[in-house]
Amino acid sequence: MNYVIVEGTITNDIWTYGEDTLFRLRRDGGVFFTVRFRHLPLDVKAGKRVAIAGELISREQRVGLKDFVARAARGDAKPDAELVEKLAAQLEPVNRSYTEILAQEIRNLA
Repeated sequence: MNYVIVEGTITNDIWTYGEDTLFRLRRDGGVFFTVRFRHLPLDVKAGKRVAIAGELISREQRVGLKDFVARAARGDAKPDAELVEKLAAQLEPVNRSYTEILAQEIRNLA
């Protein structure tokens, strides 16, 4: 079976992709999951503790160095744009695999 149930806290990483709502769920101990709700606008709030039930799915995407660095740079991180540009010209994009929980149910916890 490919069915999972996981409890955790919704982080500040909440976004939409197409008609899907996605967010990061942090479990105790610093383990993170990406949760996807298909074709459903979802009103989720950072800091809310929830239980998610669903199935594991994976997808692949071709990612170049510039895209990878742009997504990875957060907060005060200031990558050397000139160096990234130089290295990106020398490297081919690579396949990156993403694993997500395709949620079928969400329950609020106290």
